[in-house]
Amino acid sequence: MVQPANKPNICSNEEQLCPRQCQSEGERVCSALSRRGALTFGAALLAASPSLAANDVGVSPPCVFVAGATGRTGQEVVSEALRLGFQVKAGVRSAEKARRAGLLDDPAVDVCVLDLMEASVGDIIPLLEGAQAVICAAGFTPTYLSGVDADLSHQIDNVGTLKLLSAAEASLTVERFILISSLLTNSPGSASYKLLNSLGNVLDEKHVAEVAVERSPLKSVILRPGIFAAKKQGDVMTFGADTFRAGESDIRPGPPVRCVSPFMASENSSICAVTRAQIARLSLDAVSLPVASSLLLEVVARPDAKEILKRKAF
Repeated sequence: MVQPANKPNICSNEEQLCPRQCQSEGERVCSALSRRGALTFGAALLAASPSLAANDVGVSPPCVFVAGATGRTGQEVVSEALRLGFQVKAGVRSAEKARRAGLLDDPAVDVCVLDLMEASVGDIIPLLEGAQAVICAAGFTPTYLSGVDADLSHQIDNVGTLKLLSAAEASLTVERFILISSLLTNSPGSASYKLLNSLGNVLDEKHVAEVAVERSPLKSVILRPGIFAAKKQGDVMTFGADTFRAGESDIRPGPPVRCVSPFMASENSSICAVTRAQIARLSLDAVSLPVASSLLLEVVARPDAKEILKRKAF
């Protein structure tokens, strides 16, 4: 069941860089392109305006549709979007969840009830009307019951995301699709992968959604953070697909640092986990920055990230 919540505020109305599976020589070319795109995006972040949505005087700020807006990451996306001057449509599973998150009390947010497990593509399309971008921050909440989690993960992180993507592609206004995914979705074998994927096969389900987003005709950015840190541990660094596999062969952008790792089990101490606030800001940068198109970015942090990026020392 999908229905607009009873709120008066309504939002006004490249080709793929590198396919997931590359072959032989093409794989090396794709790797280089992916790394170059991540570097370009990282450099753009350094020069970005503090308020990306309101740079042009007289131009209406873009409207973003945030799916999963009552989740911990989704709430950060909504808050940051409002701070930056975006118009916001918040997709929530129920009006009660929106009320508890304080969204129904905010006149700047247009709340729409959207249950990705129950909604059809046709149900979702009208909710996206007027939005120029969709940010998918939806994800299942583990119950730690294997059968239940497997079903929830499949229905939300896979099927639900695909329905949202199809609706965005059918929309007359949506131009960009931003997916907040996870590190290790394409890296089976590591201890960290096995631990995280034991929660309903969530990495496998997210992988399916990533492939679909990469193939979409929309301008797309997939963000892969790891486990989130409670406190900021440094500035954001972005890397190309499958850079970090929680193994000894991972690149090390700099010397070891003491911080919370983005992996559940890892010996790599040269990268740190980002916060939900940082990934929220990055998802909105992906809406506004011209270089943000057809990118899959692995997102980590380091205290010396700005210096490393300026030197391009990795």
